[in-house]
Amino acid sequence: MNTNLCMADIDVFAQLLRERRPFALARFNDGEMKGIRRHGCKIARNDQYVTPELSRALAAALKHEQAGYYTGVPCSKCYPGLRTLALRTANPRYPRLTEAVVLTNRNWHTVISSIATWIGPRPVVWVSGHDQDLDGLARQGIELDIAFQRTLPNKGSFEHRDRLSGVVDALPAGCVVILSCGPLSRVLAHGWWKRRQDCTLLDVGSVFDPFTRNVWHKCHKGRLRACPECN
Repeated sequence: MNTNLCMADIDVFAQLLRERRPFALARFNDGEMKGIRRHGCKIARNDQYVTPELSRALAAALKHEQAGYYTGVPCSKCYPGLRTLALRTANPRYPRLTEAVVLTNRNWHTVISSIATWIGPRPVVWVSGHDQDLDGLARQGIELDIAFQRTLPNKGSFEHRDRLSGVVDALPAGCVVILSCGPLSRVLAHGWWKRRQDCTLLDVGSVFDPFTRNVWHKCHKGRLRACPECN
């Protein structure tokens, strides 16, 4: 099993962004792994019911191997059983495995304070739940060149994915795509990367929720328990 994953991988992603080298990041934490383990449950803070189709799509996204495609898996200390499942589902020797929380936990302040600099003047496409107000980013000092935003219902976004038909073909060349639409983000990062390796696809989850939704989770408040691996 791969035991060499590291939260310092954030430096790898920062460098790729600064150098404008496209990549995709799909992160599979406890919710996504529970959805892969069995369908019929609810994940994403109960916002997404896992159908057999979604379970298969998440597993396919986790198994995928391709140049520039990175997958995050759960912490071995916080979720040992789910980490084991992740490394049984994926190739444990895949060289582009990272931590599922590489953009949050101890790295969160670095990400929110630096991502605009990392991205620079490139156009950004934002795919999110319908309640995300991007004006909150500017109020926080996160200045991004938003080309356009596409929204979906917060609950059951996977079932509404047809609303995004045509978006992948409309992405500006070289853009950065921010994916914040629950487990569907992982499915999109997987499917869109296979078609658009000229763009960067970032599955950010709830990284920007405090500013776009005024929703603060423990990882934003610094209230997660200490962990030598992920926090």
